[in-house]
Amino acid sequence: MVAMPRWVSFASPYDEIVGFSNFGLFFFRDSKASEYGILHPFIPSIKDYGRFDTQSDFHSTVLTDPYFVGCYLRPDDLAALSSSVGELGDEDIYIPQPYPHMGGSNKLETYDKGNVLVFAEIVAQTHGM
Repeated sequence: MVAMPRWVSFASPYDEIVGFSNFGLFFFRDSKASEYGILHPFIPSIKDYGRFDTQSDFHSTVLTDPYFVGCYLRPDDLAALSSSVGELGDEDIYIPQPYPHMGGSNKLETYDKGNVLVFAEIVAQTHGM
């Protein structure tokens, strides 16, 4: 997990980043056990989603679940931000300003774009990692 060194001990036993959402959730994999988890950095918390034989199985089971999509991938908010703030680059996410755990409201009109790895680093620092 070279790209997110401050999260390594927190994310153990997950040792691979397999993706991230447009709103800063990180999808992790434990390469030894083929178990997947999702990091919610603002909380901070990792929810274990269990074992999947392939990344595709994880994606088709978890990341397309209607509840998960509505709650965490937020397609309506994504469409609104894409129009108001602009499209995301490959390593960008939408981030509330200021962060909710630093007093921000998390209202959609407070969001801007930012680099996902810079976001991970700053949030880790605010949690004392």
